[in-house]
Amino acid sequence: MALLHTSSSRAAGRIKRVRSSLFKQFISLNNAIFSCFLETDYPQNSYLYERRLHIQKNKCLTYLMKLLDLSSRESSHFLYGEKIFSVMLDYASLRQRVSDHAVFLMCKEELLKILRAMNQVLWDAQQKTPNAAILLETNLEKLLEKIDSLENIYQNVLRVTAPDPMIFVLFINAIKLFEKGLRQCPFL
Repeated sequence: MALLHTSSSRAAGRIKRVRSSLFKQFISLNNAIFSCFLETDYPQNSYLYERRLHIQKNKCLTYLMKLLDLSSRESSHFLYGEKIFSVMLDYASLRQRVSDHAVFLMCKEELLKILRAMNQVLWDAQQKTPNAAILLETNLEKLLEKIDSLENIYQNVLRVTAPDPMIFVLFINAIKLFEKGLRQCPFL
């Protein structure tokens, strides 16, 4: 019986380590995604940025597959990791939907703040300190404030000046799904 308990606690430890690595990799993926929005040379060097993004997506997929190997397909670890990854790919599509990259200059500060807030939430999500849950909740609220700020810019500037303003509505909704997905994650 003790052997079974030791084996299951080792497996749980491996799952936690892989999940922690996955969340750290999500931060790298998020940085790659937002660099496509924030860097002014993206249109001229899109191949370079897309290559970086491709590498980060593959690394995330590697960790997701490791989670799948360690747990089951129905495991909350795999399902929520997969859900977060899917939402990230959804908001990453903004880079392909915006025809005039100069539009990002109008909301660059808000995008930077959202990037920082999202990365902080991802960092908090893989921490296992006594106050991690409180810190995560606080930073999720801060992320919502940053999203609201971008929505305000959308309402007052982008809706009028962007060639296709509806794509920002889709982007904002995807970021809200990201926040909601982390808030509902049962193992955080």
